[in-house]
Amino acid sequence: FILEALALGALSTTLGGLFGMLTAVGIEAAHIMIDVEAVRVVLLSDYLHLSVKVTDVVIAVITFTLVAGASAFLPSLRASRVAPVTAMQSVD
Repeated sequence: FILEALALGALSTTLGGLFGMLTAVGIEAAHIMIDVEAVRVVLLSDYLHLSVKVTDVVIAVITFTLVAGASAFLPSLRASRVAPVTAMQSVD
């Protein structure tokens, strides 16, 4: 159960990280102009700039994969105490 949670966590966080990184690169390439003066003052720029570091994405993927594995620990422990035949017959 824990290995399955780690595998699903790794797959989903990797895909999410890649999608987020590609989205940020696309937004950066679009050179979106900021129309609101208050936002320009805060960002100190007339255009929206997004920068993504690969190391930050890798750290996020590893962190959230470990969180997914840790969150599966207690349910896995509980499921391991039930016989497979009993689990298949139960409706709980």
